Amino acid sequence: MNTDIDIAQFGISGSSDNAKRLVFGYDVNGPGFGYIKAGWYQHQWTNLSLQPNGGNVGIGVTNPGTKFQVNSDNSNSWIAGVFGAGTGDKVVIGLLNGVATIGSHNNTLNAWSTLALNAEGGNVGIGTGDTHGYKLAVNGDIHTKKVVVDLLNWPDYVFQPSYNLKPLSEIKTYIDQNHHLPDMPSAEKIEKDGLDLGEMNKVLMKKVEELTLYMIDLQKQVDQLKKK
Repeated sequence: MNTDIDIAQFGISGSSDNAKRLVFGYDVNGPGFGYIKAGWYQHQWTNLSLQPNGGNVGIGVTNPGTKFQVNSDNSNSWIAGVFGAGTGDKVVIGLLNGVATIGSHNNTLNAWSTLALNAEGGNVGIGTGDTHGYKLAVNGDIHTKKVVVDLLNWPDYVFQPSYNLKPLSEIKTYIDQNHHLPDMPSAEKIEKDGLDLGEMNKVLMKKVEELTLYMIDLQKQVDQLKKK
């Protein structure tokens, strides 16, 4: 055993190489913290392995059931793990009100902040490992209060004088041949590819506006008949 009193640490070295050490110490000059390190004495720090040949490692628990287990107390100190740099936001993991929680806190861990998943690329799956190429895939139901979809070319152009409104006879012919409205996806396509909510709302609004024009034209015809 080698001891360095001036920096409040001691090291355990092998019999064949006294320079390679496992070092236990306490920073007495800084903010005050204990540490365990591995390295070559006065040369460089190297990798540190815990239980490389088997067994588990626990923090806050005496009988860890997995390779690495960290326990919080599920109260004011619910955070069991913090990941981040010395400054800036931190990723926090723990048991909050009985629920396993992953979130983002500010640097002092007293307020929530923004959490990004795969911010630089890649996809996210919930309940599935196959996202089908989408940024977010959920294998199950979703409950939310509001959904906002970015859209372009909202179909107010239907009310422009230049819009070509097809006669109803042409619409009937299309329905007889295809068994669905023009611009609308078929049942087979929906069952295969799913429903694009943004595009579907655009198409539905287009049909509502076209229907309004048909009704206005029909009312004109009714008014003319009344005058006769």
